[in-house]
Amino acid sequence: MAARQPLRAGQNLRRGDLMKPELVGRNEPVTLIFQAPGISLTVRGTAMEPGTEGDVINIVNTQSKRQIQGVVTGPGQVTVSSMKSRVTASLAGTESALGTPRRTAQ
Repeated sequence: MAARQPLRAGQNLRRGDLMKPELVGRNEPVTLIFQAPGISLTVRGTAMEPGTEGDVINIVNTQSKRQIQGVVTGPGQVTVSSMKSRVTASLAGTESALGTPRRTAQ
């Protein structure tokens, strides 16, 4: 825990005097980590807001200039996870797998 404001020696502490320590500061360079089964990618980014461990914050990817969200997992470290699995299929591939489409009489 970290103090919200300067404290004097011997001062009694209240719950409101403490907070989780800030691990990422605003406009601070961070390491973006993307992990999936069998692969781990790291990229540089810039935090758009401060965050403590477990906070979801906005980050700008330094290379692509895209803004994404990630979870603060350590000092200067943000983990990005894929929320949905992406499946793409072409119509040509589906037709060949299902057979020739039937035509209806009009």
